Amino acid sequence: MNKINQAKLLFLNREELLKTDNPERRAELEKAEAKLNIAKQKIEEQEQMIAAMEDMKMQPEILKHEQSKLKKIQFELNEAQSEFLQAQAKIEAYAVEQGQELERLRINVKLAESDLELQQSKLQTAINKRQIQEYQAFVEKSKRSQAQNISIQNYDKSKLQYEESIRNKDYQLAQLNISLGNVEDKLANLPVIRSPRNGHIKKIKLWKGVDGKYKNTITIVSNISH
Repeated sequence: MNKINQAKLLFLNREELLKTDNPERRAELEKAEAKLNIAKQKIEEQEQMIAAMEDMKMQPEILKHEQSKLKKIQFELNEAQSEFLQAQAKIEAYAVEQGQELERLRINVKLAESDLELQQSKLQTAINKRQIQEYQAFVEKSKRSQAQNISIQNYDKSKLQYEESIRNKDYQLAQLNISLGNVEDKLANLPVIRSPRNGHIKKIKLWKGVDGKYKNTITIVSNISH
């Protein structure tokens, strides 16, 4: 059972009891009140009797005796009033004590509620902080994943470009080999012209002939002086 439930349960268990009077003190007050009322009634009866005796012109000794009894009853009345006030003060003090204890229990409930709210606030703060951390971690992970994907894509693209470049070079090399082969074939088919003298070719003059045939004139400079 948590702290707030304990405080509430204690308050509920004590609340009804604290709102009721103490039976013993209530009985003491009622007894003192009854004694006070009896004393008041005796005073009233004694005063009425003395007044009647005075009207009847009773002997002074008898009046003096009854007046003495009246003083005794008045003393009893004072005692009864004192006892009543004491009993009343006790029950009022008890009510104050009960009220103070009841208020203390209410305060304990409020403190427990405040403590619970504080703990809930701390818990919510921790949850929010954790959620922010998890979100930031997710964002960082997404960034790393995205960067990795971009890196892989760039690598794949570079690889494809490299492979395409190799294929192009291979194709160009193959075409060059074909061209060289064609040139070699053409060179092999060219007629061999022998110069009657040693020298070097100074000029070749080409003429376009008929049906794709060419007629060429070659000028040779001899290395032998005349």
